[in-house]
Amino acid sequence: MNLKTVGLLLVPVSFLFLISSSSVIENDCNRLKVKAEVVHTSNNQSNGSIQLSLEGVSGKHKIHVIGSSADKNQLNLKTEQINNLSSGVYDIVVQDPKGCTKAIKVNVN
Repeated sequence: MNLKTVGLLLVPVSFLFLISSSSVIENDCNRLKVKAEVVHTSNNQSNGSIQLSLEGVSGKHKIHVIGSSADKNQLNLKTEQINNLSSGVYDIVVQDPKGCTKAIKVNVN
């Protein structure tokens, strides 16, 4: 086993690589930004919408919309425009191809 002395602790070199690799992935995920523009409902209908703008996403991504009840959920959307929403609070989760996720809460009145 290839070991390296770190302070008074003897640590396998492969472990050090694992730590530095995971911090690179974490920093890489920090680039993912999600913003939402909301059109609220009118006349108590399901005609609200959310337009997402994404930054730091390259390639295919997944968008999940989680509402207060199962009938409001929309999973694996491929578009940033979410339509036909009734009033309520929605959790929007975006996942990029690398597995990085960003979640925001959006209130549609």
